[in-house]
Amino acid sequence: MGSQSVRLEPAVIDERLSELEGWERTDGQWIERVFRLNSFPAAIQWVNTIAEQAEVMNHHPRIVIDYKRVTVQLTTHDANGLTERDLFAARQFNARFETFG
Repeated sequence: MGSQSVRLEPAVIDERLSELEGWERTDGQWIERVFRLNSFPAAIQWVNTIAEQAEVMNHHPRIVIDYKRVTVQLTTHDANGLTERDLFAARQFNARFETFG
């Protein structure tokens, strides 16, 4: 298992999440962020943007679309919890969202 797939300790996760706008730990194994868009078509476009980035990273989130809200959840299944891969993906999604639209 690579260093990016090592499960992180809760204190490390909490510290790193304080640097990630909008993300929170939902339990010991997932982080999530709700992205709010201006319209349903914009929400679908945002999901497509996430999907493209997820393919590049080979790290795929759980995504829930609820009209103009897109909830993105991350975990690393191989580690049974959160790893650097999840935090990296969250940073990438945040960066893409800043320039989205």
